[in-house]
Amino acid sequence: MVIDANHLSTTLSWDVQHARSVAFQGGNVPAKGSSVQKPEDTTTYQLVATWVDGSTLSASPVMVNVARVRVHGYSVDFHQASGGPTGVQVKVTLEFTVENATGGSINNASMMYSDRHHWFIWGHHWQSTKQQNVRFTLVRQNTWQCTLSFDIDRSVVNYGNVGFQFDYGFQGFMPTGQLGQLQMWRGQFNFWNGS
Repeated sequence: MVIDANHLSTTLSWDVQHARSVAFQGGNVPAKGSSVQKPEDTTTYQLVATWVDGSTLSASPVMVNVARVRVHGYSVDFHQASGGPTGVQVKVTLEFTVENATGGSINNASMMYSDRHHWFIWGHHWQSTKQQNVRFTLVRQNTWQCTLSFDIDRSVVNYGNVGFQFDYGFQGFMPTGQLGQLQMWRGQFNFWNGS
């Protein structure tokens, strides 16, 4: 059995005859009954019957798998283009590999610029004033993608450091997300991973 975003619970039923007592997950239950379960992790359930002579018999265990949302990683790709109202447009494409998601979004995304080679060295820093939110699209199995565009002043092309900051979240059974991710690249939009 699997619990996922479309099946948030499972009902386990039993009917035991001629037993003195019946235990489900260690607690006494009626000989005929059921239990609705909403486990947060994959769980094995056990039913044990005790006969009049004191002997016991265990039913075959039932395993319920939880299809929780799992993010396996992501990549960020940058594209610079001429145009836009301020002279330069930068498109940022994010691609996430995520298991068991029903949807996802990027929140509070912004571009940042520094006139020094490292953010921690004193210098001037700028951040795009408009933060963006955008939904992911499922482009193939377990692969979610979105693209954001930022119009920036042509002068920042020569900045020493460029950064892209964002929060992300994915929905499904046991949703997941993370705040304050930062990807950094170096000067003149000749992007490279690192800082």
